[in-house]
Amino acid sequence: MRKKNILVIGCISTCVCVIILFVCLVGDVVKVNKVTNDLSTKIYFKGNIGELKSNDLNQIFDFLSSSEKLGENINAKEEFILKNREVDSIGFTHYKLQQVVNSIPVYNGELIVHVKENKTVYLINGNYHENAKKVKINIEDLLEKSELETKAMEAIESCNKKKAKIGEQLIYSVNGEYTVAYEIKVYCILSTDKIYKVFIDGYTGEVYDYYNIIKSQ
Repeated sequence: MRKKNILVIGCISTCVCVIILFVCLVGDVVKVNKVTNDLSTKIYFKGNIGELKSNDLNQIFDFLSSSEKLGENINAKEEFILKNREVDSIGFTHYKLQQVVNSIPVYNGELIVHVKENKTVYLINGNYHENAKKVKINIEDLLEKSELETKAMEAIESCNKKKAKIGEQLIYSVNGEYTVAYEIKVYCILSTDKIYKVFIDGYTGEVYDYYNIIKSQ
């Protein structure tokens, strides 16, 4: 009976060791997950993705352009700008990059590149719009900002007295295409709990989406 128990314990120990070894080995494998949602692609690369010569921002851009992980014909120096760079408590550096087209931010287009202290890229995550650069931008055809503010206020029917403040210009995806849109805040003057963020087409004034940022926080 004692020999049987020893044999069972030995088998369990072997299985545990095999599982631990498998987990350790899988941790070194580059995991790839690209899930297309609307026009953007959710990016998630994890593992020993690549090595950098230095922590210079240009090294990050060169890496993204040459790795082909985001797709073909990527010119990261033109398609991204640095939004934020942060070094954490263990010396890892995190580069938050904003996707742009002609210096206009792409809505929901942001990548974060994570680099270890030894300059190994171990994680890239975020959203990338591969076809955003195909958008046609005609600045002359954009509506006046005051007209866009008026149309944004007209879309908010839940308050009578209101004011609008136009925000940043965006490259916005809708109905399978990209357009130039604006983010506009509409303030309900008599209601402190109602401030709406409105997304509106810069050419037509069509309101694509809006929500109350007070209640959504």
